[in-house]
Amino acid sequence: MKPRITVYFNSTMAHASQIFTGLELLKIEGRLELDYKLAVGELPNNKMRMEYQGKQVIFDMADDSVIDQDIYQQCDAYVKRMLLKVDRKKYEKVIPFGLNYSVMVPNSNLRGIWTRNPSLLGYSIKYNPFLSKLLDINDAIYNVQLENMEGAPNEDGDIIFGTRLWNPMNNEIAWKKEERKKINLQRIAIIRRLKEIYGPLFKGGVEKSSLSQIICPDLLISKAMSNKKAYLDNLKGALIGIANFGLEGSIGWKFPEYIAHGMAIITTPIDEYLLHGELLETQNYLKFESVEECLEAVDLLVNTPSLRKKMQKENCAYYQQFLHPKRKMELILNDLADL
Repeated sequence: MKPRITVYFNSTMAHASQIFTGLELLKIEGRLELDYKLAVGELPNNKMRMEYQGKQVIFDMADDSVIDQDIYQQCDAYVKRMLLKVDRKKYEKVIPFGLNYSVMVPNSNLRGIWTRNPSLLGYSIKYNPFLSKLLDINDAIYNVQLENMEGAPNEDGDIIFGTRLWNPMNNEIAWKKEERKKINLQRIAIIRRLKEIYGPLFKGGVEKSSLSQIICPDLLISKAMSNKKAYLDNLKGALIGIANFGLEGSIGWKFPEYIAHGMAIITTPIDEYLLHGELLETQNYLKFESVEECLEAVDLLVNTPSLRKKMQKENCAYYQQFLHPKRKMELILNDLADL
């Protein structure tokens, strides 16, 4: 008998698309029954509930590493995106979600969910290829359908780092203001140096905003070049990708998108987090903490083809074994069955 999964749909967060895609692919293969039930307002917007084999499962997709104690006590399993290794030892019901990014496959339930709740029309449009293209919606199936979100390793290509700035004034907490300033300064400095050193071999810049127009007008990229389609086109021709930490020290979408495209990667540290499978420094990525360390890592990969090619091969293997949406949900369901 096929297991039945019920997703309690309470959120239109983009962070959940990977979950829906993996489950939908398993349903298409006939390996499970899948239902969607509306539960709008049941949980905070960055969390989602799923019922599986009698277990109440919470997916916590927040940027932070905080375990919500109230929700944890009420569920049977707590799947945490940014799971610290030290917390896995403290909480017996916690399992890792791992790397997260936006990826979709056709889904008639989500495409038509607005008929059950008209306020979800905007979300349903994301699953409509024609309308999402017409309305130029970045995070929608026209751009992030599964086949668009993966690629084979290149023999040569560009160095890529396109990013946005976070406005410190949009947060009232002092340490979060400082974190945003630190993220912004590092991103600006890296992009400016890469443009100087590598010229046309570097593809990237800073997304245009009221803040970036003031502090780095020389690094701005147009909306046409910063939208998802242009970004994915650039990924297809990229060799080396750079990622730095996101809000609250999170691993952003760039890192797994680079893996899915078989690229060599340079990133700020990620080793405090528990993921599926092992991602190892020098094997899957090079680590940096300062701007100079980043530049040294780029130079090493540019001038050491053997290291770069091995890294690309390892990342392709990691994608198939641990990151592909179907495989990710297989691993999570296996973990849930073992609890």
